[in-house]
Amino acid sequence: MKTASDLTTIPTSLTTEPAILQALELANRESWSEDELDDVEKREMWLGDQRYLHEQLEWAELRRIEAEQRGIEKWRIEGEIKGRLEGETKDKAELLLRLLNRRFDAVPDALVLRIETATTEQLNLWTERLIETAAIQDVFVEEVRVTVIADPSTCDATHGV
Repeated sequence: MKTASDLTTIPTSLTTEPAILQALELANRESWSEDELDDVEKREMWLGDQRYLHEQLEWAELRRIEAEQRGIEKWRIEGEIKGRLEGETKDKAELLLRLLNRRFDAVPDALVLRIETATTEQLNLWTERLIETAAIQDVFVEEVRVTVIADPSTCDATHGV
């Protein structure tokens, strides 16, 4: 094969066959010097390293994109939940205002503002109080916490505690 004159000319019908191309390349390498073979081997190793690095970069980019998409999905869900909760709070505030207006005819602007900025828990408490009270002011009375001391002898007489 080494002495065949047409090793460099490959019929087009054979160029699609990887095994034939590889065999011809090996046959051509037989005529190369040791330095040429070393150069080709170094180039093939370099190309292999480049392919490996390229694959690693692609995988890293895919992992980054997937992590970004998970983060975006998490933010979307959190935003959806927050929006739903804010909507529920707004609905409760509107309901409490309608009930107050129906029961007491008019709600002072200060109370309207207080209702519109209240938490869901406050709105629930005020709505429950509305059922039980006769005056609008009683709905919004602040709870006073009383601490009961089991042993009065531990009280400080000067401070009442």
